[in-house]
Amino acid sequence: MNKPDSDNWHKIGLFGGTFDPIHHGHLIVAEWLQHELQLKKVFFIPNYIHPFRKRSDIVQPEHRLKMTRLAIRNFDDFEVSDFEIRKGGVSYTIDTIEHFKERFPNARIYYFIGVDNLSEFHKWRRYRDILNEAQLVVYNRPENAPTVDLPRDKIMFLKTPLIEISSTMIRERLKQNKPVKSLLPAPVYDYICEHGLYR
Repeated sequence: MNKPDSDNWHKIGLFGGTFDPIHHGHLIVAEWLQHELQLKKVFFIPNYIHPFRKRSDIVQPEHRLKMTRLAIRNFDDFEVSDFEIRKGGVSYTIDTIEHFKERFPNARIYYFIGVDNLSEFHKWRRYRDILNEAQLVVYNRPENAPTVDLPRDKIMFLKTPLIEISSTMIRERLKQNKPVKSLLPAPVYDYICEHGLYR
């Protein structure tokens, strides 16, 4: 069991996802939210198996974890957590939040989700507990937020730059041998080329 960290951890952000692969859009959103919310640290948390997995060709967790570590290595306020990958099985957000509450018992936790995920949030495991245990931060464009039957006082909407980059786009371009170098952090691009991923 991890020993609780120092009491000076007041506000931390959790950024979960498949990160298949992580790209500049992820980093821009995380940096923007870290500054706007004045967070001590943002943790990137690659999942092991997404609860709503719709693809069978997701790159192995070890590759996604390594790419995420490479992507954030020059950001002092970013850190990668391998909790969901070490845990294995389906990655449920509530389990991750409870892990971080145990690790940082005095911290306020902010959990990031894109506005496109809000319409399915009520399907997440123990979603009401998520709202009670963490501050849900919905990023991108609040005016595009779907109408949902959720307590609005439990959700924070923040505008972030609208980045027209997606992991899906990058995977498709790689399959078609189209250039993606400008869309990815340099070490992530090099890692993908070295290991022949997404070809």
